[in-house]
Amino acid sequence: NKTLVNYVKHIYEEYSKQKYSLFPLENEKVEICSVDKLMFEYYRRYCKRKENEVSEIIEESQANEILKEITGLYYKNYPNIHQVQPGNFDFIKREISWMQNCNFVSEAEYQIADRQGLVTQDTDGPQKLAKNSEVRQVIYKILSDYLKEVKRINRITFEARRICALKEIRTEAKKKYKHIIVDEAQDLSKTQLEFIKEIYLDTDASSLMFLYDGAQSIYDQAWIGKKRSFKSVGF
Repeated sequence: NKTLVNYVKHIYEEYSKQKYSLFPLENEKVEICSVDKLMFEYYRRYCKRKENEVSEIIEESQANEILKEITGLYYKNYPNIHQVQPGNFDFIKREISWMQNCNFVSEAEYQIADRQGLVTQDTDGPQKLAKNSEVRQVIYKILSDYLKEVKRINRITFEARRICALKEIRTEAKKKYKHIIVDEAQDLSKTQLEFIKEIYLDTDASSLMFLYDGAQSIYDQAWIGKKRSFKSVGF
């Protein structure tokens, strides 16, 4: 976040002033920022290339209203699937956010993804979702309808914006980095990690370091951990 970015910048500037600096580089060669800041730049490029306006992020209250309406319709059509009943709304909300953060491009990808240990002492919902099941099919349909409605009102989700950025950098990377240090890596989504892979200039002289503490992982979007390794995203 911005607070930590500013803190790291302050530390870097203080060390840079010292006679025997740990970082004997020109400041313009060093960039300290959040991954979302970089991704937003590529999202804007994506919109420009597609000749689209930059959409605003949908407000949470509006998103909840749309999602509750769609989920309610599916529960009427699938009353035997208790996972989509009104009492499990928070679970549905977390699940469709996780699906977007994973950048699943098809229902088939979601159907085979490991979804165990979904519930903690602070959350409600099912403990796990069976693979290749009707419940996953319904949840994927809810996500599809939700995203269509968000797009219809000219809004976008945080997750969808990141996906657009990833698509854009895979079209053409404007700039790549020879040395990258990633802090708080335990909080990053699959989409964010794949974006970092795209900005990395992989040579014999390059370096890429992840600072990671699994005990501090508090976000549903987090990809690393939960039996998933850095190798699962190509590192």
